[in-house]
Amino acid sequence: MENQELDSMVARLVWGYVVIIDTQSGLNYIMGHDHVQIELPKFSEDQEAANMVEKKMEENGWILTVRNTIDEEASKWLASFLRRDNKQYKLSSADTVPRAICLAAVSAMQGTNIKQ
Repeated sequence: MENQELDSMVARLVWGYVVIIDTQSGLNYIMGHDHVQIELPKFSEDQEAANMVEKKMEENGWILTVRNTIDEEASKWLASFLRRDNKQYKLSSADTVPRAICLAAVSAMQGTNIKQ
């Protein structure tokens, strides 16, 4: 999944924003409450924007866990949003912390983050 698509999903699922895709400019926008177009934050690329995702998810009762793992090839970041409910949660993996946070948020909001 490309970062722009991931950012759009985060905006829709975490905040409930309407996302406008401008195919001519290649930019995505969110529609503000006053019907002003606001450029879609780069949640999956920028740590400050990813921190906004973490804060919003925490306001909705989620707890973020993030850790780094090193395998033979490279370093990966693992993230998960979980609740204190004794369930087993899946980890999302990415090359950067912001992307891992966004993947974990989308998984949590879609309900695909719980191990069966």
